[in-house]
Amino acid sequence: MRPLFLLLVVTFAWSAAAEEGCKPTQLKNPALTLSEAYAIGAQHAKAWKADAVPARVGNTSLGPFQPDGSSIAWNLMFYSESAKASMSVTTFRGMLTCFVQPGLRDAFPI
Repeated sequence: MRPLFLLLVVTFAWSAAAEEGCKPTQLKNPALTLSEAYAIGAQHAKAWKADAVPARVGNTSLGPFQPDGSSIAWNLMFYSESAKASMSVTTFRGMLTCFVQPGLRDAFPI
């Protein structure tokens, strides 16, 4: 019972620390190329903090690469030294979401 309680506490603490970084947006084209996904992600990250830099870029097994290089599931992480926080920009099946959370610089080596 104690491990379950600890897991719930940690989950709640993480979700309470994260905040919405942009309004969820429906994309016109759900399958983006890396350059398209990066351009969108960088635009949101720079709007959040001017010093935001990419920390990690990838896609998931839920959106494997298509022959044209596109994917429906991109995960981009940007880090702001001035804010000591990171912003996650995610696309999945045509929906774009952004979340900001404190810290995490060391968790995402560049």
